[in-house]
Amino acid sequence: MKTNPVKSICLLSAWLAGGAFINPVQATQPSVTVQSYAKHAGPNTVYTYRVTNHGPDRLFRFTIGCNCHEARLSPDSPPVPEDDGPELVIFPVNFTFGGNYCDGEVRVSSCGTTAEDSYSAPAGWYGGVEGYEGTDYISFGFDTPSGTGISLLPGYTATFSITTPTIEERDYFLSWKENLKATAGMEYFYDKNRRGYLTGHYSYRKDIPNGGNRVVSYPMELIDKTPPTLSITLNPATLWPPNNKPMLVNATITTGDDYDPEPEIKLESITANEPLAGGDIQNAQIGTDDRDFYLAAKRAGNNMAGRIYTITYSATDASGNKATASATVAVQHDQGR
Repeated sequence: MKTNPVKSICLLSAWLAGGAFINPVQATQPSVTVQSYAKHAGPNTVYTYRVTNHGPDRLFRFTIGCNCHEARLSPDSPPVPEDDGPELVIFPVNFTFGGNYCDGEVRVSSCGTTAEDSYSAPAGWYGGVEGYEGTDYISFGFDTPSGTGISLLPGYTATFSITTPTIEERDYFLSWKENLKATAGMEYFYDKNRRGYLTGHYSYRKDIPNGGNRVVSYPMELIDKTPPTLSITLNPATLWPPNNKPMLVNATITTGDDYDPEPEIKLESITANEPLAGGDIQNAQIGTDDRDFYLAAKRAGNNMAGRIYTITYSATDASGNKATASATVAVQHDQGR
């Protein structure tokens, strides 16, 4: 597998360096916009970006996941940081720590290589993880080789993507992130990362009218805002006879989504219209994609409506949109009802 050296750079010292930055005020109308959405792909999440250059200048490079700004007091002065906030938590798939970019054996975000199969880009573009001094957050930059003339022309849109693990894999985290997971919880951890890749910021170098240029940053636009469709069929839907024995119930789930062909399915809850005793529900793994469990063929003798189990599932697409749906299993009072 081929790899590119990690772009372990602060945006203030590499591709964002150079140029005359004289206007410290960020422009309000971006000449480049980024729309985002995500989809599950097996154990991974693919974040996709539609980048549009509204002109008038060609776009040679940009960064995903950094609220970064920079200015110069004069053409000969060093860059002055205004705000430099990387927002990504999880490294792309197949990121390899180690190599010539390491300082001893210390794991820092600038230490490793970015795999070519962890992203996609138009021909001639390449990508890489960007590290920052004093923080373990990262960003991901897309760039073009100098002197090739490759760029995103005004009036054109191009598609880029970054692939990260969906499920925890230790090699993709630094030690402080392990602590974050322990203290803040996994849901917070992954939600924070998803926000960075989907609704965080993008940065690029913008020319200004007097001939200089500066780094500007804007929030990405999440275009997938619709929850998946979700329907549930339970088999059997009626438990008989009411002999108090557990019976196997299977759930058939059908989902659909505009962007994500594999929404995450979870069994949210199993409840009933009368008190439940221990053993009435067996082998149900709440919070997982569990579609087989046991329910007791049991009901109160004075409950003419019978016992009604309500089983609720959720479907969440990779952009964070969630739908829920429920179905029921009945233990009838008698076969005449």
